Amino acid sequence: MGIRFEVIYDDNPLGIYYAGQIVRGRAIIHLEESMTVKGVKLRMRGYAKVRWDEHAVPSDSKNTPVIGSYYRSDEERFFENTTDCIHAKECISDLPAGTHTYTFECPLPPMCPSTFEGTYGRIRYDIKIIVERPLLFNKSHSMELNVLQPLDLNRLPVLRIPAKMEVLKYFCCGPCISKPLVLSLGIPQTGYVPGELVHFIVKVVNHSKIMVRQVRLVLNLVALYSEIRRKETWTEKIPIVKKEFGPFETDDFEIKDTIRVPPTPITSEEHCKVIKITYEIEVTANYNGAHKSSNVSIPITIGNVPFIANLNGISEDTVISILKNRISTGRHINLNFEMPSPSYKKALYVKSLKPTILKETSFIPRYPFYKY
Repeated sequence: MGIRFEVIYDDNPLGIYYAGQIVRGRAIIHLEESMTVKGVKLRMRGYAKVRWDEHAVPSDSKNTPVIGSYYRSDEERFFENTTDCIHAKECISDLPAGTHTYTFECPLPPMCPSTFEGTYGRIRYDIKIIVERPLLFNKSHSMELNVLQPLDLNRLPVLRIPAKMEVLKYFCCGPCISKPLVLSLGIPQTGYVPGELVHFIVKVVNHSKIMVRQVRLVLNLVALYSEIRRKETWTEKIPIVKKEFGPFETDDFEIKDTIRVPPTPITSEEHCKVIKITYEIEVTANYNGAHKSSNVSIPITIGNVPFIANLNGISEDTVISILKNRISTGRHINLNFEMPSPSYKKALYVKSLKPTILKETSFIPRYPFYKY
C-alpha cells in the first residue's frame, strides 16, 4: 500500500522559528489506493531529554564505557498539542486514494529554549502526522523544526564591560620553586552575537626560566545536563573555535588577534531545567619539558540581537532591521513579527570530525545521542 507524507511550512521553507511565533503549514498525505482508517492526527511538541553514563568516557575517546556502569536520565516537556483531523468516533471507514491536505496552526510558547543537539542531551521540536488504522499498526511521519529563543544583548548592559583574568604559574616546589609566570586574557566586552568578531589580548610575563611552547585559545560551548529528581549533573565542553600560536622565542610576549563567533545556539540558563548552555573563552599555555599546562578562562554570553552601538562585523542595516522588529516590553516577549530566518540550521546539523588545528577552525559537530 503506497502512502507518502509531506509537511510544508507557510512562508518558511527551512522551518526555523523564533519562540513566540506561530507555526502555520500544511500536512499532506498522498495515497495510491484507498485506506481504512480510524483517524488522522497532527501532533506538535517540544521537549528536552538527557541521558548519560556515570562512567562515560569523553566524546573524543575511543575507549568503551565501563561494564556495570549505570545511567542518569531525565526529560522535560515544553508543550504538546494534538489536533484530530479525522476523529475515530466519526467511524470513517475509508480514506479514498489521492491527496489529502490538512492545515495546522500552533503558537510556540514565548519561553521555549533554542534547538540543541549534544552528546548527552537534546532539545527538539517536531510535527508528527499519525494515521490510525483498525487492527493494524499506525502509519506516521515526523518532521523536525528549529526554534530559536531571542536574546537581546541591549537588555544586559553589564555585558559591555571589558573583562580580564590572569593566573600565576610556579614551576617546581620547595627551595627549587621558580619565580611566577603570569598568563592573562582580556576582551573588550562579554556579549556577542554569531558573526561578530571577538578581539582578545593574551599576555605572558615570564619571570621563570621555562619557555612557553604554545598558546591555544578556544571558544567552548559548555552544556550542563541535569537530572532533576536526584540533583545529578554532567558537564560537556564542546570546542567550536580554536586558534593556536607558537612557538615563542622570548620570555615575555603579547598576542592581539580576533576570532569570529560561528552560528551556534544562544546562551540559555533559564528556559530549560535539564539542559543549560553557556560559553567561555579559554586560553591554555603549554610549556617546554614535563610541566603541567596552565589555563585561564572568561565566561561570555552569546545572543542574537547585537548591541546597537557595536557593529563589530555586523552590517548597520541588519542591526537596524532587527531592532525595528524588537519588542522590548516585559520578560515574556511576544514575537508576532517576521524576523529574517537565521542560518542556524547548518550549524546545528553539520557532522564534523575533530580537526587538526593549524590556524583557526570553526565547527559545530552533531554528536550521536544515546538511543533509548
